Amino acid sequence: ISFGADIYRRDVNSFNFIGGSRNTTFEQTTTGGSLRLGVPLTEYASLIGSYTLNFDQVSLDEDIYFSDFDRDGVRTCEPIRAGRYLCDVLGDRTSSILGLNLVYNTLNSYYRPTRGERATLGVDFAGLGGDVKYVKLRGQASKYWQVFGDFIFSLSAEGGYIKGLEDRGPGFDDVRLTDRFFLGEPQFRGFDIRGVGPRVLRQRELDDGDGNPVLVTDRDQLLADDALGGNTYYLGRAELEIPLGTGARELGLRPSVFLDV
Repeated sequence: ISFGADIYRRDVNSFNFIGGSRNTTFEQTTTGGSLRLGVPLTEYASLIGSYTLNFDQVSLDEDIYFSDFDRDGVRTCEPIRAGRYLCDVLGDRTSSILGLNLVYNTLNSYYRPTRGERATLGVDFAGLGGDVKYVKLRGQASKYWQVFGDFIFSLSAEGGYIKGLEDRGPGFDDVRLTDRFFLGEPQFRGFDIRGVGPRVLRQRELDDGDGNPVLVTDRDQLLADDALGGNTYYLGRAELEIPLGTGARELGLRPSVFLDV
């Protein structure tokens, strides 16, 4: 039987990329903790229950994204500048999350497996108190083989789905931006952080010199390029690890040929 506890603070700056530079769109600070209890079912299978309590604070740069749009003397988040998804998540909120995970694991090593398989299936329910209500499902499976002597071949796949459990009214998505799935580095190699998935591209309108408006489509000159995340995601990987000498292995070098989807 296993028991675990975590206390943490996590600070995230979300960027868009314009003209090759990073521009902060929103800042998120999460302070929270979690408790976990694991019970073995068989030699290789276990059931892990958890409870997580998070306090989130999300803010935008008011000098860039706020304005007195209604001309009432009060500066508020401007959807034309920031987008409604960003304006929607501003403020403080509490998340109370119950989780349950079924784990099957026959790997010969947690950190450097060379054979065996591992599969997990989990569900998170947010809504036992707090300000956020959703159900999130996630699954993951991987398998390792030793081939051609000391080469290690592996296949893995994972996916997830989140369903909002509150009707937040017209113009508001049932799942907040900060609760969605994002892919990119480090999960998806070769892409930037949050570089995979749906995005909002806000275009700039210029004058062609004769008074005629021209809509800019060059990605480097866009007003904003923000990742929206998704309510579902999938990721697959095939990888062949190339063996090196003992000295290189002790340095943690692991060259490989891989395909991410």
